[in-house]
Amino acid sequence: MNKNAETTSPANLSDLHVSLDNPPLERIRAQLDRAIGDSLVYLDQYRQDFETRFCLWEGQSRDGRRWQENLGTGQKAMPWNGASDVRTFTADEICLERVEIMMSAFRRAQFQVTALRSANADTAGKVNILLNWRTRNHLAAELARELEKIANWREGYGIAAAGIYWAQERRFGRRKVTLQEFIDTALRALEQGDTQGVQALQQIADPLMDEGTIARMRELSPVLDRRGAKKILEELRTKRETMVPQIYIVKNQPCWRARRMFLDVFCPVETESFETARWTDERCILGPEDLEEKVESEGWDREWVEALWEQRGKSYSALNDFRSMSLRAEHGLNFTRGNNSNWNMCGDDQVEVWHRYYKAIEKSSGVPTLLRLVWSPLVTDSYGHHDTFGYAHGQLPFVEFVRERVENAMADSRSVPEIALTAQNTIKKERDSQNNYTDMTTLPPLIKPLWRAHTNIDLGPSAQIAEKKAGELRWMAPPVTGVSQSASLEERTVLALANYFGRIHPNVAPGRIAIAQEHLVGGWLTQVATAARMSLALEQQFLDVATAERVIGDPTTVVQLKREDIQGQFMVTLQFDPSSLDPERLKLKLAAFKDFVLAMDTQGVVMRDKLVAIAARWIDPDLADQVVGTPQMASQREQDDEKNNLVQIMNGIEPTMVPEGQNYAARLATLMQLLQQNPIVAQQIQSRPDSMLILEARIKHLSTMAEQYGPNRQIGRVGARPGLEKLAEQMNNGAGAGALMQ
Repeated sequence: MNKNAETTSPANLSDLHVSLDNPPLERIRAQLDRAIGDSLVYLDQYRQDFETRFCLWEGQSRDGRRWQENLGTGQKAMPWNGASDVRTFTADEICLERVEIMMSAFRRAQFQVTALRSANADTAGKVNILLNWRTRNHLAAELARELEKIANWREGYGIAAAGIYWAQERRFGRRKVTLQEFIDTALRALEQGDTQGVQALQQIADPLMDEGTIARMRELSPVLDRRGAKKILEELRTKRETMVPQIYIVKNQPCWRARRMFLDVFCPVETESFETARWTDERCILGPEDLEEKVESEGWDREWVEALWEQRGKSYSALNDFRSMSLRAEHGLNFTRGNNSNWNMCGDDQVEVWHRYYKAIEKSSGVPTLLRLVWSPLVTDSYGHHDTFGYAHGQLPFVEFVRERVENAMADSRSVPEIALTAQNTIKKERDSQNNYTDMTTLPPLIKPLWRAHTNIDLGPSAQIAEKKAGELRWMAPPVTGVSQSASLEERTVLALANYFGRIHPNVAPGRIAIAQEHLVGGWLTQVATAARMSLALEQQFLDVATAERVIGDPTTVVQLKREDIQGQFMVTLQFDPSSLDPERLKLKLAAFKDFVLAMDTQGVVMRDKLVAIAARWIDPDLADQVVGTPQMASQREQDDEKNNLVQIMNGIEPTMVPEGQNYAARLATLMQLLQQNPIVAQQIQSRPDSMLILEARIKHLSTMAEQYGPNRQIGRVGARPGLEKLAEQMNNGAGAGALMQ
């Protein structure tokens, strides 16, 4: 089916009303062309950032020397052929350092879900469990891969994007089915009063009912044709077993993908954020299997797919692939600017598919809506699919990761290489100068008389040089250069960069480093949390109830929700302290918290279980996930351990008296409860003198330690219990005035 497109440009606002059956392809193509044209300034800077970070320039050689043969006839190797041409990866070092901080912060951070409405407060805990289960388990490898790319592009090119989708992948397979399974199922159903299973067995056994049986089998398994269903029926009768084809789901979860701005994702260059973007185009590369799957699962128009397949291997507007691999494969290190070789995204057996997400007024209802169009600028008269965008969060499926906000537009964000370029060139120049000076002083030019100008003289250790006249051969004096000043200039340049980016340096104030890291980590985690919130909304909409039930128990208020229940329910944050990246600062912070905050916590307002969990994640997040449990788990372990101690006491074995690190009050309560609940245990212990002595010592130990780590701990700090506190306790216990004097 060929779908003709609307070709007129909007003359007034009413022309912006869009019909699902007739998308404005010409207008959409014009918008994309303008965005591509406007983005050329960004792409030019993108290419320069790439060259700066990976140290690529004209005439390079792998030995770090400048050779005339690599420059061509139009240029001359300066200051001489074979001079130093070092690659100074200053910008790359800064990018890698910042990426390492960002990724370390993400690994150590803890997702926290907060309900925006009081009615959802109880559900927030379940949602938090679901989000952490997904991100730290099923998506762990994917997030590590995609977020590292996003972080590198964010720092290396100023901006990157994340595409957040719901991915469902199906596979075709065969499952062995036996007649005995049908019989067992029918008998179990019959016990419950259901006779349909028995009727199905009768149909299988009766050849006269084959037509009805085959029709029913095809309803249960859509991939079965009539011939396949008949074969299965015959095998059940003769072999009592058969192989049944089925389609099963291998993936049903959120999907995070790193996207490069104006290469993978396009929007108007003046766009401030994807949240406010009028439209966004995403370029995807698909193979023939992917196209066939989309036709079957999403209803893409087959005629359009076949027309697009005729354009395989082509890329619209010859957009180059800026990845490192393509440039190096084409040019090696002898990179030449302006080479016209196009490294397109598409392979020979791939096609370029565009997904347009845009806001419009739906023509039939007159209501604003978010639409998704599957199309290609290479196929001008038709499209693949057009419908309302089905994500209930009501947003474009992208999140921007911007390095800085210096202007309104996302594209105005500067990259690290752009900022560090001049400093990197200065450092390179100084290092080249030092190398050249070393070469000059190690083997300076040899001055020869004019009449010996063509005499070959071998220079080197132990070389013998014939001199016909005394003093006719002499070394040229090396030029007087400021090598020490050159080294000082490089040091000052490195220090300036360290101070600008807040890098660790002995001459950069620690406060400056802390502020810079806090700004870097805070902005990064806020952006990741925004993407996580979008991913969570997809979980709430699409996750199947069975999976949710295995993870969080009762899933009725968490998944398979309506649009109005998903939007604005929860806020997602990532909690992390950048100071934990510095072991010394972390040590001082934890010590200060212990010595001051916990010392003042006389009312027990500090949630120590959460403090332990946070401190453990600061020190080692992977180890914390394995060893730190919930307070309920810790309490249960204490109770179980004390039960085992009671068994040892009954057998005359004395449990170890641990001096710290246990919940002594909970253990004492557990022990006393066990003795009260089972008088026989107490009698058995009383009948053995050794067990009785051990029990008395155990009770005294637990009582003393519970008091020591409870009220007495504060008494030991202040010298005595407050008088009014003691008065209140004795009055509550019914003590008279005389007892107060004791």
